Amino acid sequence: MSIWMEEFDGWPVIYPFRDNHKNHYVYILFDPREKGKFDYGLIKGMYEVVFPYLPFYVGISTEDRSGDIKYKRITEHQNEFYSSKSNQNILNESSNKIKHKKMMEIFSECQIPFYWVIFRDCLNKEESQQVERALIRRIGKSMYEEGPLTNIR
Repeated sequence: MSIWMEEFDGWPVIYPFRDNHKNHYVYILFDPREKGKFDYGLIKGMYEVVFPYLPFYVGISTEDRSGDIKYKRITEHQNEFYSSKSNQNILNESSNKIKHKKMMEIFSECQIPFYWVIFRDCLNKEESQQVERALIRRIGKSMYEEGPLTNIR
């Protein structure tokens, strides 16, 4: 298996060689105010889901291999976060008001952005959707009072 290495935010990251069809990843956003051991057990009998911070959003995206941004969607979430701290109207424009409200609460209390992690990468679209759905089902959505996630779909 071939591997390649690059830096992301100053940290070295090593990846297996990937083809164009396996450029999807699943990511999780965490609330830095809620530290602890958040254990959601096994997913699909393969992934142990234990986090040191409370998750508040699970998403999927693709790598932008044509540009310089490694995890483009994470950067977009960070931009949303910094916009929400200076512009309360972002809630009116957002498709996910629950997530943006959470981002505004995080900033108002601790003045730092959310934490994030790439849960799985090197996936095709179908695989990433399956992992995302499994994580959301296991962790639970806040809108149904099943868990902490702000996902609406």
